[in-house]
Amino acid sequence: MVIKRLLVKLSLEQSKTPHPRFAYEFYLKSRHLFNFIERTCLSKLKQRADYDTICIDARYGFDPPYMERAELVYPGVLTIVLPFDLAGYRSLTTMADYYDFIERILVEGFAIAGDRFALPQDEVLESFRQFRSEGCENTWSILSKVIDKERKLKVQLSGRLTADSFSLEYSLLQGKVLVDAQVVFVGEPDELIFAKIVQALYVDQGELVIQGKRGVLKRLPLPASEQL
Repeated sequence: MVIKRLLVKLSLEQSKTPHPRFAYEFYLKSRHLFNFIERTCLSKLKQRADYDTICIDARYGFDPPYMERAELVYPGVLTIVLPFDLAGYRSLTTMADYYDFIERILVEGFAIAGDRFALPQDEVLESFRQFRSEGCENTWSILSKVIDKERKLKVQLSGRLTADSFSLEYSLLQGKVLVDAQVVFVGEPDELIFAKIVQALYVDQGELVIQGKRGVLKRLPLPASEQL
């Protein structure tokens, strides 16, 4: 297998969960960061191991014997269990504090796993720090297509992930000149929503059609020649 996915999930004893969506919201908030590491580090590293997913399971409200271990629990998943500092997390006030908190989880998790599982620890942490040094931006090209060779019209679709949302951004260029740009979709930062969000891109009766997984995502009127 090739390591390609990294995540931190929360496991909270039910009676101590602040609210029903707390763990899910924690997961969503971290995806813009871990998606960056997956795309810019793990996908290029192509490191082989007995698993393709690194899952750090941060636990709160459970007995100590269930803490601090690393093992292949499910096929293809390396699970690293460690205690979660709920009070510390809820006291965070800035995104810089949040990134520091996540970095501590990574460092502590990798220390628990040690050298037993061929973890790309240094590369992941380097990618994490690159993310921060570049302003915590996570944008990437999803599709680029020439839709009119005669008028030199090209469409570019890009994804943007933040701690709060995923947005699909559209740009129309004539040569190198930007003709139009807008956000055509906004949703939660969840791979179930944005992974392979664009299925097709085509022109129909003077409109650009962006086809999604569940039908037409957006129809955009294309400018007439005299408007260019």
